[in-house]
Amino acid sequence: MKKTILWAALCLLLLATAAQAAPVTVKSAWLTEFEALPAWYAHERQWDAAAGITLDMRLYPSGKYLMDNASSIKWDVAGLGGAPGVLGMLRKQACVVGIGSDEAAANVVFVRADSPLPAALRDSPSARDYARLVTGKIVLCPRGTSAHQLLLLWLDKMGLGEDSISLLDTPPDEAIAGLAGGLGDMAVLWAPATHAAERAGLKPLLTGKDIGLVQPTLLMARTEYAETAAPQVRAFLTCYLRAVEALQAMPRAELAALYQRFQREFCGQDISREQAMRDVDTHTLYPLARQRELFASEDGLQRWLEDVIVFHERTGELSRGQTRKLRELALVRADLLPESLPEGE
Repeated sequence: MKKTILWAALCLLLLATAAQAAPVTVKSAWLTEFEALPAWYAHERQWDAAAGITLDMRLYPSGKYLMDNASSIKWDVAGLGGAPGVLGMLRKQACVVGIGSDEAAANVVFVRADSPLPAALRDSPSARDYARLVTGKIVLCPRGTSAHQLLLLWLDKMGLGEDSISLLDTPPDEAIAGLAGGLGDMAVLWAPATHAAERAGLKPLLTGKDIGLVQPTLLMARTEYAETAAPQVRAFLTCYLRAVEALQAMPRAELAALYQRFQREFCGQDISREQAMRDVDTHTLYPLARQRELFASEDGLQRWLEDVIVFHERTGELSRGQTRKLRELALVRADLLPESLPEGE
């Protein structure tokens, strides 16, 4: 009898130990974009398990969808653009825990092949002459997005406002089909929609990087989750940033091939080697040391978030009272960045 009791107690102890050691599932939400690559690679290499978690990775159609449905989806961590991210911060739904990538070079103004704008830009016209070519044009662009932010800054550079053009609030797929079919004069898009635009015969005019814009994608955690599960958020950042450093050490061709596989296996879309190379070249990833610098610098993450806040105020999405409230909130959690990363493979 005593042996039976001892055996039962030992089994219970082993089960409790196994349960304790089992990785905790972290629900992560992503778009079909570059900032999801490190998370996917970390999960493939089982670096999430090494950090004590299992990344459950799910795809969603947009950052706006993620923030609008945060209470029903109940994601724990997510990667999305600054434009929808800031609105989530205002509602105290989420906070920034890291930087995914800079996608300014992947936000592009497209025109049809017969547009006079590319030739005019190559001839370096005066701002007045260039503005004359743009004034009155019909632009297909989703409002409140990083593409819209690029459009407004470009108009600013020419001394124009949004009222100088006709902006049609158009989702990327519809914008590509519309412009290729003769509707409008320009479309403003982001990768990977830019690949579809090129396949449709549209021509890039300029990117956000061309005009000095920085457009970070953000790694965010639901506010409640960051407060109650800080070790899991830190574990997520540990495996994510471990993958960032591994990806940065890869030869360009190897990274492009990996990115093609990521797009095929996780995002469900095939892209060419050339498109993969371009996405690799037009997205900047930030290792742990650089993340720390950007979190601490007044000209880093806080400045980038301020640019997004100003953008939303200009479009009317945010009132002055709301922007004032945003500036008073603790928007970022630098304390959740890991102290260090595991060495080697």
